[in-house]
Amino acid sequence: MKALDPKTLATLTVDSAQTVSEEPEVPLPDASLLAWILQPAEAPKARQDGSAEIFHAVGECNEIREVLRRAVSTGCRARRN
Repeated sequence: MKALDPKTLATLTVDSAQTVSEEPEVPLPDASLLAWILQPAEAPKARQDGSAEIFHAVGECNEIREVLRRAVSTGCRARRN
């Protein structure tokens, strides 16, 4: 994130970290924990429910290719309207 010009960044309210209840038996879904991606030390424990995965790829094209590979491997199909 340091490589990006701070003037060009916009934080969306949905990306802000949420407050978490103190009840450890009710963890948030992994997908909602993505709000803490810039503050991993402050994030609550993951549920490990498979609702989110983080992967690394070099370049935007490779990121898109990997997303499509994962979608195809899980049987995700495009909807036609």
